[in-house]
Amino acid sequence: MSDEELALKWMRQQARKIDPYVVNPSFDECVELIEPAFQKGQSLAQLKYLLGEADRRAGAAERKHAALKFAKEKNPNAGQVLRLQSKLQRVQLALKLATSDNNMTISQFCSEYDVSKRDGNTAWNKTLVEISKRK
Repeated sequence: MSDEELALKWMRQQARKIDPYVVNPSFDECVELIEPAFQKGQSLAQLKYLLGEADRRAGAAERKHAALKFAKEKNPNAGQVLRLQSKLQRVQLALKLATSDNNMTISQFCSEYDVSKRDGNTAWNKTLVEISKRK
């Protein structure tokens, strides 16, 4: 089923909630029924865009869920690995913001500022505080 067909199916469900006697309405008929429920001033194009965006996000969420499920079947620690990756990405983002260097990685930070990955939060915090004082 294509994105357009899924969106039309959703719109028909919404239209039936408003008017239970409508049978297999067209796109325009659905819009006519649904449009008052949306904010005033939203055009047909905006409505189509919102439906497409919602459908795309749902598809992305399904693909992510399927990929995670597959990964967990292959490796029971997959969820933990993904959480750790997410934390590392946040640390790298914080370092980029703190150092004003868009290419800053954890390894680069450690070598440039003479800190090891195992030094602990206090050593890292001292280094970042010194950097912010220099600015």
